[in-house]
Amino acid sequence: ALFSLFIYPIIVFFLLLGDSFGLPKVETHQWGGLLLTLVLAIVGIVAALPIGILLALGRRSHMPIVRSFCTIYIEFWRAVPLITVLFMASV
Repeated sequence: ALFSLFIYPIIVFFLLLGDSFGLPKVETHQWGGLLLTLVLAIVGIVAALPIGILLALGRRSHMPIVRSFCTIYIEFWRAVPLITVLFMASV
């Protein structure tokens, strides 16, 4: 876990930076979708954590309306196949 969280990104950064091991320098405009992928992943993770916590707390609530809404929402997304969500997101 330590390697994948801290060491691997540093190695990748220096490899993309270039001028090491005889590799040519890679300009940032040649990175393609790397930056977009990283930004979307970070935003998604940061946004999903509080939403997930609120839904989990709502599911344990003693108020029937809140508990029902959270349970229905969670069970709906658990029942939908991931491939369906990915296809619908690309449309």
